[in-house]
Amino acid sequence: MKESVESLIDLTGFSDEDCRVLRNSAERTRLWADEFVKMFYDKLFSYPHTAELFQEGERPQREQTVRDWYLKVVGGELDSDFWAAQCQVGQRHIHRKILNSYMHGMMNLAQDFFLEKSLAAFPREEGVRLFQAFKRATDVAAGIIAESYHSPYAVMKVGR
Repeated sequence: MKESVESLIDLTGFSDEDCRVLRNSAERTRLWADEFVKMFYDKLFSYPHTAELFQEGERPQREQTVRDWYLKVVGGELDSDFWAAQCQVGQRHIHRKILNSYMHGMMNLAQDFFLEKSLAAFPREEGVRLFQAFKRATDVAAGIIAESYHSPYAVMKVGR
């Protein structure tokens, strides 16, 4: 998986500068966490194909997981431990039979949310630069999760 992570970082252009841009705006973007989490899970619970993947009463725990993920991303805390954790997210998705199409759709929703908030909160050039950093980071995360579906664990679990 290390080679895949390195390729994703190289091909998306994700850099230490992106982490710096995210960190420098974190004081403001952290304030969007509750709205982000609500938007994210309102969508998942309103879509029949994803709503059926959750157990009764599970939402608060899942919300905390996504809140923590969001705060790490917008805080620019994107080191090797973070990328390794994304591999684990992929394995949990496989275990729960979450399709990559759901993950990609939700990542797109997350990126759209962040773009709208960034352009509304910052001067255009700064908002675009912030969004691009967020997009590159979340594109790498989505790629790592998707790549997990090609692991030996995935083949054993779901035959993919």
